[in-house]
Formats: sequence, C-alpha cells, structure tokens
Amino acid sequence: MIHQDHLTYQRKLVQSFKQSQKKFYAYVRTKQSVKMKVYRILKSDGSRTTSDKETADILGEQFQSVFSHEMETDL
Repeated sequence: MIHQDHLTYQRKLVQSFKQSQKKFYAYVRTKQSVKMKVYRILKSDGSRTTSDKETADILGEQFQSVFSHEMETDL
C-alpha cells in the first residue's frame, strides 16, 4: 500500500513538472547533496575572501597545516 501511494505521488509529481518548470527545479534543488553555501572567511590580513576558490585554497592550507606527513617506510 505504501509502495502504491509512493508511485501515485511520483506520477502526480511528474505531471506537475510538465505544467510548471518552477516546480521541477524546486524539486531538483531539494535532492541536491550540497545544501550549505560556502561563506567568505577572514584571511590572515583581516580581509575577506572574494571567491569560492580563494576560500577553498585557504581552508586547504589550514587543513594541511594541522596534519603531519608521515614518512613511508618499506615494511
């Protein structure tokens, strides 16, 4: 019964997409895996980052600074 209800819901959803692209894109946005926006962060000079790439670079540098690289040895 639940499976049948779900199929009915999906069919109605698809029909509504044909009538309104806005509903389709709203549905797609709910299914996206990334839901959080990356906000600007403070740089060491006190200014804020201006792009997602710059933010990612600074976060990557921070991440690297807190982890040490272990030497690989032959076992």
